[in-house]
Amino acid sequence: KETSKSSDSYSMSFSELANSSDSPLGWDWAGRLQMSAIGWVNMIVNIRLALAKLSNNSPSPSAFEGKLWLENGKLARKAGLYNIANTAFAHADFIFSNLNNDDTTQDDIQLAVAKVKYLVGESKTALRMIQIDDNINIQELLLIQVVYITQNDVREINHVELMRRFGRRLLEATQWSEGGLKSVAEVLDQYKLILEVCPGWERAHFKYAKYLDSLFKARIIALASQYGILDSDKARMEILQKDSTSKSFVIEAIKQYGDALEKGEKHSNQAMPRLLTLWFDITSSLTSNDGNLNKALEHMTTLHRKVGVHLFYLVLPQLVSRVSHKNPYVAQTVKKILKKVLIKFPYQAMWPLACLRNSVDKTRSQIGEDIFYTAGKELKKRGRNGHNVLAASKILFKYFIDLARYMPKNRSKREMSIMFPDLEDVALRDFIPPIQAALSLNRTFCSKAENRFFPASIPRMRSFAEKIQIMTSKAKPKKVTAFAIPASLKDADPVRKPMNEDIGE
Repeated sequence: KETSKSSDSYSMSFSELANSSDSPLGWDWAGRLQMSAIGWVNMIVNIRLALAKLSNNSPSPSAFEGKLWLENGKLARKAGLYNIANTAFAHADFIFSNLNNDDTTQDDIQLAVAKVKYLVGESKTALRMIQIDDNINIQELLLIQVVYITQNDVREINHVELMRRFGRRLLEATQWSEGGLKSVAEVLDQYKLILEVCPGWERAHFKYAKYLDSLFKARIIALASQYGILDSDKARMEILQKDSTSKSFVIEAIKQYGDALEKGEKHSNQAMPRLLTLWFDITSSLTSNDGNLNKALEHMTTLHRKVGVHLFYLVLPQLVSRVSHKNPYVAQTVKKILKKVLIKFPYQAMWPLACLRNSVDKTRSQIGEDIFYTAGKELKKRGRNGHNVLAASKILFKYFIDLARYMPKNRSKREMSIMFPDLEDVALRDFIPPIQAALSLNRTFCSKAENRFFPASIPRMRSFAEKIQIMTSKAKPKKVTAFAIPASLKDADPVRKPMNEDIGE
């Protein structure tokens, strides 16, 4: 039924429909496989294989079948089921060998099989499978690859495709050599060669940065033991001040993490937090006379101008924690980034930044006030919505804080009536509810082209209930109930009781 429905309703093949996350049915097949337990994956793949064969308008069902086997093998490999992975890769290899028209996919299969060999301990075999051997010079191998692929490909292959294939193989071989098969200098040289061959490859920059980061961590452990420093934080700070090799590792790692973020966002959840950690560490350790400090500052200055503001939204708590950094230039840079984030996402970023604006530390509180004021002023200047919400948020934040601190005279009281504050010309529904689903940057909805980084439709708060519950613990936390309405509902009755238009609490 599903197949016939898709064939009748849409003029696309089953394989096209399955691979299209933007189809009217909203099927994201790759995402479904990743979310499924490995025990269910085989069943899902088998159903898809049957549907692919039944589909009358599929131009190349065998190719689609081969891709399903390849995906199944990769998932099995990640789950540690290496025998199942080898079987799936064998099926995929057989299909694409018969088609004889997709050399790129066969190259992917060979690399996937080599990864399984490496994971089961056959490192030498894995390296030979991808034609990387300890006795072969890498520069000579690049020329061998050019001749080999040009002679064996039935279709003409461009230089970019050739370099991509070689770069993928060399990157895997380099990672497999990190454990001791090659010296540190040799591994570093191979990473540099990969970046020469594939300068725009995000994954190469990220893996190189991770390797430099691991060298820095290993050096810290070794020198801390040598100097007899037991505290890890103290060891890191002192060694960064004295050891030039550690400084060079950190500076280059910061640069490579930044380059990875500029080239793509696949590893942003790992790259951005680690980049900031290294940047804060080295700027806290070095004096103004050290040239490495200027390099670190320049890298961050360049980065926050080039990468998307939404990447800094991911690390707002980390930025807020260092807003009073001892280096004035670092503190100023952090403040600029926080302003940019608040201007870009005023409705979402106001909640993570509320702790800064309402801090008991007067210096931090003043910084928070300045960030909110400047962001609101800029939004108003640009004619964008949100400036009035930022202004009214101060009243709402204070209301929640006072409510949390309030201690009833009757300690046994479990319920109390509350008055809702006047938010001037702003309605409660103008605020995004402070819940994880509404404030989390969601990759599913992330679209640079449409400038959308959050779900398009989020339920809004209509009003709070007249009474709140007082919990029984010592601090007497309060449970406030908010009535939710659809985002599309423009005029909402502020009655503080459940209504038919509400969609939840």
